[in-house]
Amino acid sequence: MQVLKEQVRQAILAHAVDEFYENGYLGTSMRTIANKVGITAGNIYRYYENKEDLFKAIVNPVRESILKLTDIDAMLAKNKIESKDEAKAIVEGILSLMRNFTKELFILIFNSEGSRYAFMKDDLVRIVETKMKKMFDLSSKGEFVRIVASGFIQAVFVVLKDNAGDAEAISDLLTELIVFYFRDLESRI
Repeated sequence: MQVLKEQVRQAILAHAVDEFYENGYLGTSMRTIANKVGITAGNIYRYYENKEDLFKAIVNPVRESILKLTDIDAMLAKNKIESKDEAKAIVEGILSLMRNFTKELFILIFNSEGSRYAFMKDDLVRIVETKMKKMFDLSSKGEFVRIVASGFIQAVFVVLKDNAGDAEAISDLLTELIVFYFRDLESRI
């Protein structure tokens, strides 16, 4: 039995991240990744059962980190966002996620079609919608809150995508977005 080598596993992951980032889940093949690593296609399956298993190894850490960020109530230890300073707690969490998982985050949100993670963006909308209803007692505004939550998530990813590599711009724009979407929301709905 062949012993699995950690450096080969790391090379597979690194090349897979690049391939999934460039080509998405559907456009990436295990054979291409194996060729880039310099191993046979058959050998890659000793490390990962299939493409879905490899994809999971790449996106699951960022998914877990996103789910930790979604507890806005705990992050702010209050019910409402009233100022830029209060919004910065959330922004710092998002920036930390970006620093640790830049490509993986984009793969998860934009390039996961065809995988079991294809609905992560929708899951984020539902999480934000639930938080908005709870934070602002908007349970009677169902569909409208879902639309606002969807707009917020879309705006966050536009900021991240359009400003990749510029942490200061991301921080400033996300802070503005959070304040815009959440400050005085009850009085605007």
